[in-house]
Amino acid sequence: MMFTHRLPAAFQTREAALLLAMCFVIDFGLALFQVPFAVALVQVHGWDAGSLSRVQAGLALLGGTLGALDIGAIVDRIGPRPARQALRLACTVAFGIAGSLIAAGLAAGAGSVILGLASVVPAPLYVAVLLASREGRASAVQFQVHMAAVNLGDVTGAALAGALGASTILMALTVASVFLLCARAAHAPRPGSAQ
Repeated sequence: MMFTHRLPAAFQTREAALLLAMCFVIDFGLALFQVPFAVALVQVHGWDAGSLSRVQAGLALLGGTLGALDIGAIVDRIGPRPARQALRLACTVAFGIAGSLIAAGLAAGAGSVILGLASVVPAPLYVAVLLASREGRASAVQFQVHMAAVNLGDVTGAALAGALGASTILMALTVASVFLLCARAAHAPRPGSAQ
């Protein structure tokens, strides 16, 4: 019974609620953009599925490995909140650039760069948020709740991406706006909190 009281308490702070929302939003935004863009690369811009798969695998390795290795050192150096804020803004810029490249008609030639902006740049934020989710009481189960939010975001984003049928330019700029809103929400003053 004690555990059932501790777990809800772990999510009652504003910081915990923001981290949980961020877990959902990161994968929601990535899926919302990456699914239609990957389809467009093959169906519209002439990429073959094998090339796309190899690029995606290489970028996942790059973002997941280097991002995971680097983010710990960055968090230790500047602190968790400033690191997450800088990464949110970096994601905003990355998706803005991706949308601009697509709008300029460079999607086919710059496809690898656009995929990198939409996967390698958010990877450290994903790691930083999940690391932060392990702090506090009931941390193991709390981490699993955050992982469930990540997976739900991925499922929701992928489902909406197909249903909306919006242009990849619009998707990129929408995702940039989502990260910018997250950065503004996270930057709002927290009474009694320290950076």
